[in-house]
Amino acid sequence: MQRGGDYLFSELIIGYLFLGGTGAGACFILAIMGLFVPRDELEVLELRSDERTIRPKLRVPGSYRSLFAAGYLVALVTLALGVLCLALDLGHLDRIILFATSPTPSYITIGAYALLACILASSALLLHWSGTLSRSSIWLLRVLELIAIGIAFVVMLYTGLLLESLRSVPLWSNPWLPVLFVLSSISCGAALVLVVAR
Repeated sequence: MQRGGDYLFSELIIGYLFLGGTGAGACFILAIMGLFVPRDELEVLELRSDERTIRPKLRVPGSYRSLFAAGYLVALVTLALGVLCLALDLGHLDRIILFATSPTPSYITIGAYALLACILASSALLLHWSGTLSRSSIWLLRVLELIAIGIAFVVMLYTGLLLESLRSVPLWSNPWLPVLFVLSSISCGAALVLVVAR
């Protein structure tokens, strides 16, 4: 984005914001969809080793596994590419360390930490939906999905808040801008999920 001969953001930062929003939107959509999967389709009762108690165990059917595992993998890659764009824009390792340990909170540092948290949540959900975690439970999956929804929402929202806070562009000083960015991220994330579902 150019303003008066100077660039407001580099192409890498634009890529970081777009990829982060798209990946968070996909994580948001997948987590909401996951909450609507009926419990009885994801849970099987297992006899414990003492042969006296029955314990519910997470079992992911193949149809759900193919959608959710692939979806979270693509969301994870998209989020990681966003982080890579940010790291490349910062350039030097000392700048990355300074950015990560900055005592002054800003929209971009909060967003970067939220993006890393979204990567962790997507990774955990990928492990659950792929069936990798054999000892997991449905309640843990549901808790992770709720956490992912909250974190993904923060990632989608902060870009709009960041741009709204920049007074150098009067058009962006609008309370509807964060709403626009949330809806845009959800739209791009939904498109990503639809591509995976085909």
